[in-house]
Amino acid sequence: MIGLIESLLLIFVILFVIYFIRSKPDEDPSIPYAKYASYPIIGHLIAFTRNRTKLLLECHRRYGACFRIRAANQRFIMIPSHADWMTIVKNSSFKFTGTELGIEIFGFSSVFLDHPELDPDTHRLYVQHLKNRDGLHPMVVEFVRRMYEAMRNDKVSLEKNHSASKWISTGLLELSHRMLFRPSTVALFGDIDTAALEQHFRLFDNKFHYFFIPFPKWVYSCFLRKELNARSSLGKSWQNKCDPNNASNFYRDRLAVYESHSDWLPKEEIGKLVTSFFWASLGNTIPAVFWSLFYILRDPKALQHIQQEMDVHLPFISLDEADSSTAYWTPEQIDSCIYLESAINETIRLVGAPFMLRKCCRDAQTSLEDGRQINI
Repeated sequence: MIGLIESLLLIFVILFVIYFIRSKPDEDPSIPYAKYASYPIIGHLIAFTRNRTKLLLECHRRYGACFRIRAANQRFIMIPSHADWMTIVKNSSFKFTGTELGIEIFGFSSVFLDHPELDPDTHRLYVQHLKNRDGLHPMVVEFVRRMYEAMRNDKVSLEKNHSASKWISTGLLELSHRMLFRPSTVALFGDIDTAALEQHFRLFDNKFHYFFIPFPKWVYSCFLRKELNARSSLGKSWQNKCDPNNASNFYRDRLAVYESHSDWLPKEEIGKLVTSFFWASLGNTIPAVFWSLFYILRDPKALQHIQQEMDVHLPFISLDEADSSTAYWTPEQIDSCIYLESAINETIRLVGAPFMLRKCCRDAQTSLEDGRQINI
């Protein structure tokens, strides 16, 4: 009996090894494999799932602007140099496949592949509410009001704790999150409790990029269980928030589109769709704010011009005033800050390319700045 168990274990180990080494692609020797934190069979899986930033920074320091890593059965070419990003993004072999990415990242059912008509219906709403001034105006007004409320509530809370005169230190990314999360969420989705959503969002967003990597299921079960539960909790939470007070027309119109497809679209899938909409409203915007602040604060001349135009066009608003007497900034006043707009646009041009996920749809070749060729 013991011999049988040992034989089965040996067979399992052999099959396990074969699974990870089979169909190994030809690897370009000019792109070094990162031996740092790499283990047999699993490669960089442990380091990659625990702290990908630490792993990639250390590999960048050791191996330069392009290197290879492996996590379980997946192999990656890492290109941390921003000088190469636009070349890769402009490659016509890389496409944004929304439905396929939705299935992988947000757990959409494969039923969406049989109903492509949903995409143009929802895309029309982006044009109507985000690229149209009349559609965008009310959301900007509501966002400004909600941000003022959040700042005022923070001030009141600090005063109650007798710590209003003390400085609070935080990282720039966390500051960007605090500035945006609640104001953006309630301006878009209405009067909902954002506390539970925020906890689940942080968990899921922190490991977001792992979900479009086709790892074996056991990797997600072992290493990303909390994140899977957070994603599931987000999807379920929207099923109980069907029509909150003060929701934006953008959100209401999306719900109406989903309802128009209710003959094949169950509530569980609607929850997943809203989760993707919710993540998109923050997952790209928070990094965009971070990078805009990062570059503006590093440039004294740009900062001076932006501060001067803000003093002219955006009047001082006291956090001590009652809500009824507060005159909030208007979209027209914000539009007058042309230096600020220019700085944001230039920042997004520089760093916005990696925000958009793309999938390689056919064999591709791209050239790096140092002359090396990458074949995919």
